[in-house]
Amino acid sequence: MSLTLDVPEELGEFLLRPGPASLLIRGESGTGKTLLALALLDRFDGRRVLVTTRAPDAEVLAHHAGLAREQHGGLTLITPTGSRLPAAEGSAPAHWAATAATAPDLDYRPRRGSDPLPTTFEAAREAIRSAGPTLVVFDGWEALLSEHVGLPGGEASRAPPRADLERILFGAWMESTAHLVVVSNESARGQLDYLSDAACVLALSEFDDRPLRQLRFLKLRGRAGRSMEYPFTVFGGRFRCFSIAPHGYPLESRRTDPDPQPKAPSLWPGSLEFVERFGRLAPGGFTLIEADSEVPVDVIRLLTVPMMTAALRSECPVILAPPPSMTPEELWRPFEDSVPPETFVRLVFALTTTKPKDPRAPWAGAIRNLEGSRPVGFVFVPPRDDGAAPRDRPMGPEEFASQVSDLQAFIGRSRENHARSLSIGYADGNIAVGKVTGFPMNADAYATTLRAYLVGEEAHGIAIGRPREPLFDTIRSYADLYLSVRALKGRYILHASRPWSSSFIIALGGTTGEADGPYHLVPLV
Repeated sequence: MSLTLDVPEELGEFLLRPGPASLLIRGESGTGKTLLALALLDRFDGRRVLVTTRAPDAEVLAHHAGLAREQHGGLTLITPTGSRLPAAEGSAPAHWAATAATAPDLDYRPRRGSDPLPTTFEAAREAIRSAGPTLVVFDGWEALLSEHVGLPGGEASRAPPRADLERILFGAWMESTAHLVVVSNESARGQLDYLSDAACVLALSEFDDRPLRQLRFLKLRGRAGRSMEYPFTVFGGRFRCFSIAPHGYPLESRRTDPDPQPKAPSLWPGSLEFVERFGRLAPGGFTLIEADSEVPVDVIRLLTVPMMTAALRSECPVILAPPPSMTPEELWRPFEDSVPPETFVRLVFALTTTKPKDPRAPWAGAIRNLEGSRPVGFVFVPPRDDGAAPRDRPMGPEEFASQVSDLQAFIGRSRENHARSLSIGYADGNIAVGKVTGFPMNADAYATTLRAYLVGEEAHGIAIGRPREPLFDTIRSYADLYLSVRALKGRYILHASRPWSSSFIIALGGTTGEADGPYHLVPLV
């Protein structure tokens, strides 16, 4: 599971190290390097200096409130043309505490007799003369150097070669106690990789025909990286990356967003962000969720438990078919803090392959257990209380009809008393019940059963299985909402094929949210 972070953990630690310390951020244009640099400036507790060939957009700066802190003098912006922050033009909040140091002349000041430094770099050095923690970001390293090296004639012709100039600059800055961040458009390794203490590369690629941005650490001198790769997003003009949640991080009992339209005919999925991305659950509709085999059931339950909780709070019956491996206790646990046991018993019809450890538990009445020597899943039958031995043969037609009568009665009461209901089931459970009952559970039979449940009902069905699950071959073409959950090195990405959507990472709060808050669907753009 993913936690949302403002910057990778390794870079957060980099900012806390005593200076001097240097970091190289490189990658092709448009990969998000500047937004990462702004996030580091936002995070840093001390003097902040940004040396750049262009002023950041006011809308981008609005997402980095920390840059407006008056502590340590706010943000100092240095450009070759003397550009100022948008605050100077009234297009940004008036409380921006920023100054602009300019370097209008592209001359060189002698340093140590023969070592020339461009005026922009000298201006940055002047800006941090005062003692204390300082972070200096050079955004667009090649653009800053292009005015000073490789130009024929004039004063620029006296500049040293780029490699020499980089060594001079790094040497000068490393004599200070500042943190130095260099943003480079170079995609290949070069001298800066060697000179810097840490280096990372940002890249934009595709995942399931949708954009995916990733940060990869190339070097962490003296440090062990927790995760050498981070997927990230620049949605809303802000850098956010996603780490792997530590083992044991709580996934259950997370809050459900309240329904803003409780009288709407459609079902509320329990999440504002789900509705923003995919809409409410349509009555008489059907959602198909296909998940990679590497995706744990707990990740799927992050999506389905809020749906079920919202339904129960609205007095909507729920037919639940958990995976065959799920125990009754695991089934109940996410609801124990949000749904009264008596409500759970009254409105939930569920089957597990094992009996509750304590059959007298106040919630246990919702559990229908089918005893048998074979695994059982998506079938709804009353518990056996006749003391009979476990079954060693498939049920005959008459016995099967008797077993499902309780489910029919449950659905009948739902139709009489409620306008809406929800059904959630897993493919492996359906297949298991076919083996136990002798009922041929194939794609056509499953589609017929599902249509019979949905037609004429204010119900919504949700089926869950693996990609290209044969049981779903018939229903896949008419799913109202067709979702895919993909695994990516411990993170989980969600997108819709019908209707088509971009990708969203399923994330929890991390440093930007509460540990028990709702899940987030963060656009990967």
